[in-house]
Amino acid sequence: MQRMSALDWQALAALGALNVSDEPSLPLFGAGTGFTPGEGSACILLERADPGDTAGFAELAGGAFVSAADPLPHASGEHEARAMQAALADAQLAMEDIDLIVAHATGTEQGDRVELDAIAALCDKPEKPVWLSTPKSIAGHCLGASGVVGLLAAVLMLREQRVYPVAEGETRLPPGARFAQGRSIDVLLRSAMVNAFGFGGFNAALVVRNLSTN
Repeated sequence: MQRMSALDWQALAALGALNVSDEPSLPLFGAGTGFTPGEGSACILLERADPGDTAGFAELAGGAFVSAADPLPHASGEHEARAMQAALADAQLAMEDIDLIVAHATGTEQGDRVELDAIAALCDKPEKPVWLSTPKSIAGHCLGASGVVGLLAAVLMLREQRVYPVAEGETRLPPGARFAQGRSIDVLLRSAMVNAFGFGGFNAALVVRNLSTN
C-alpha cells in the first residue's frame, strides 16, 4: 500500500507531474498536463518451468534495471533505452522480435516525449511497426503498483492475442510504432516489453513471451 500525504500531492502538482485541470490527461495524448491518479494492484506468481512447458500464462524471458542516480524528476531517454536494450539482451532477443511495448506513459509532457523518443531509437524498422499500449489510459497511474499492473496487462494481451485500445486522440507516434485506438485489435503477439520508470532515475524493463507462439 502506498499512501500519499496532502504535501506529497501538492509537491507533485508543483512539479507539473499531477493533472490538476478539469480536462482528462491521457498518456501519450493531449498536452501532457500530468498523470491522473489511479488505484490498483496485482499479484503475479512466478514459477520455474521445464523446457516446452506451456502450463503458465507467459514466460518471463528477461529483464533489466538501470539507475540514472538522479535526485530530480528528470526523464532520461538514454537510460530508458539502455534498460530496454539490456532487457532484450537478457532475453536473448532483438527488437524486431518484440511485437508489443506496454509503455510507462504517465501523461506528463516530458516523460511521454522522452519515452517515445527512446522507443523510436530502438524501433528502426518501420516496415514492422511495434504495437504500443498502456493501462494508465483506463486505470490511471497506480504509482508503486503501476509496473506490475503494466506487466499483468502485457501477459493478458499475449494470452488473448489482442492489443488493448487506448483513448482516441492526437499523439506523436514514433517511427515504427502504432496504437489500437478506440477498440481492441486481434494481432499475433509473440513477445512483449514492459517499461516502468520512476523519479530518481529508476528505469526498469521486462520482456515476456507467449508460451503458445514460441
